[in-house]
Amino acid sequence: MRGKEKGLVGLMKKRDEMPNFTSFHCIIHQEALVSKLRNHAFQNVMQVVVHVVNYIVSRPLNHRQFRQLIEDYETEYSDLVLHNAVRWLSRGRVLERFLSLLPEISTFLDSKG
Repeated sequence: MRGKEKGLVGLMKKRDEMPNFTSFHCIIHQEALVSKLRNHAFQNVMQVVVHVVNYIVSRPLNHRQFRQLIEDYETEYSDLVLHNAVRWLSRGRVLERFLSLLPEISTFLDSKG
């Protein structure tokens, strides 16, 4: 299917209606490789995020207080997501949720001193 001349990609590139046809081979695999290449800079960010999330979630009192705070603020989410180091896709979910709740996280951490 991916032959340069007779595969789907080759045939689509030859068509006049699609002069700018672009193909991607296993985009998820490519994203995984890029995340490993840029892992050093990204790892620093993830360490901070995981540390903050663990601080909030690992202590039952903090966790209850934080959930109450985000409930009072009527946010889109009702809790934080824990990072699973095995699955790189979970990083995106953790960061998305963290950034969405960043004002509430900041308020909570300020209240804790």
